[in-house]
Parts: sequence; structure tokens; C-alpha cells
Amino acid sequence: MMNHKAHARGTAIIEALLVLPLLLLVLWGTVEFGRFMDVQQILNQAAGTGARQASQGTQTNAQVQQTVLNYLHSANIPTTHAIVTVRDRTQPSLDVSQASQLDNLEVTVSVPAADITWTGTYLVMSPTSLVNARCEWVSARGQVYPTGITVPLGF
Repeated sequence: MMNHKAHARGTAIIEALLVLPLLLLVLWGTVEFGRFMDVQQILNQAAGTGARQASQGTQTNAQVQQTVLNYLHSANIPTTHAIVTVRDRTQPSLDVSQASQLDNLEVTVSVPAADITWTGTYLVMSPTSLVNARCEWVSARGQVYPTGITVPLGF
């Protein structure tokens, strides 16, 4: 009887040793994937914040970029290698502060995967991969209200 219990205990230990690495790998992958999804959401929100700022027509490209970088910094995302681009898609040569009403504006944010991993391993993506977000917005820059309006004849 004692021999059977010792054999069962030994079998359970061997089974645990075989299954434990697989369970740890699944747990590790879940943590990495969760971090990726969290960062993706933060990047989307940062790009949206920058695009809303750009649409007002009161900030330059550099100011919008700084707004996005500040958002990332406040969310504890490293900004050392972050790439933020701001552009007017309708009139690419213009700064967003000079955009006309209803111009299409775009803000993109990219952060290297190596900067955002928690575990130092790359189960979900490679270290050279970029996590990207992009937001498009329409310029809401106000038009000057005309002052020379006259009432049509007959009214």
C-alpha cells in the first residue's frame, strides 16, 4: 500500500513538472497581450487628443506633437523613441494651425514594442515591431463671419 502511494505521489510531481511550464507560458503570454492591448488603447486616446487639438486651428504641429507626448508621459508610456506625426491631409504643405475649415487632419503615434513590454520577452510581437495608432479629424477652424451682409430686396 505504501508503495502505491509513493508511486502516485511521484507521478503527480512528474505531471506537475510537465504541465507547469506550459501554464506559465500561457500566463506570461496573457500578461504580454494584456499590456499590448492597454498600450494600444492609450495610443489611440493620445492620437485622438492630439487630433482634437489640431482641429481647433490654434496649435502648430509641434504643439500638437508635444500634447501627444505629454499624454503618453502621463500614462507612463516611455516617449524617448515615440514617433508622433501631425499633418494636414488636404493641404500637406500647411501646418495644422493654417488648415482651412473641413481639411482632413491626421495624427499618428508609434512606440517600439521594446519600450512597452513588462516582462522583457516578446511572445506577442518582436522587439523591432512598432505599436501604432492613427486618428483622423476634420478641421473645425471657424470661418470669419461676414460683416457686409445686406438684406435682399423684398424683405
